Amino acid sequence: DKNRSRRSGRNGAMTMTFEKMQIDPYNERILKLCRRYAKRFGTMLADNRSLLFWGNVGTGKSCAAFAIANHLIKDGFTVQICTLSELLEQQYPADRAKPSGNEETAPPDLFIIDEINGVNAPENALYGVCSFIEERNRLRLPMIFITSLTLAEMQRTPDEVHHRLYSAILSTAYPLQFTGKNRHLADHSIKNADN
Repeated sequence: DKNRSRRSGRNGAMTMTFEKMQIDPYNERILKLCRRYAKRFGTMLADNRSLLFWGNVGTGKSCAAFAIANHLIKDGFTVQICTLSELLEQQYPADRAKPSGNEETAPPDLFIIDEINGVNAPENALYGVCSFIEERNRLRLPMIFITSLTLAEMQRTPDEVHHRLYSAILSTAYPLQFTGKNRHLADHSIKNADN
């Protein structure tokens, strides 16, 4: 399905649902907000409500985004998911001299960009991503951005192109902080204890 991520094999994340997510005191409130966003996405789409999931690695940001995506796909909305590196490759392929055009005839209702961290890429590719975000905002099509950077790190980045990228995100999306322990490490410890 073209609406599903090419990264569908990563830890089974593309089969993630809210019912499968482990709830604890750290994520209970945030997951309620994510579930409400998914259930009311028709209104979120009409209002162009984008989200920024930020917090430490392993706190459930990507899983929550995948749960939203699967809920929306089930409800008939279109969703596209990729990492920032994948989007950069689309904007400026290594084997092409110019940024690529979008081959989709219609943009997805929700676009999710994962792993928005301090990546190294050609300036024109990063500017292409900025333009992509600004164009979706102009079209009033929401996005979800996922990063392990803090808001302060995004606000004080020294170079101009990353500043424009993070400014485009921060001016577009409502930030939701994910907290708690690194669940990846916890899962690893449990598996080791079973052996």
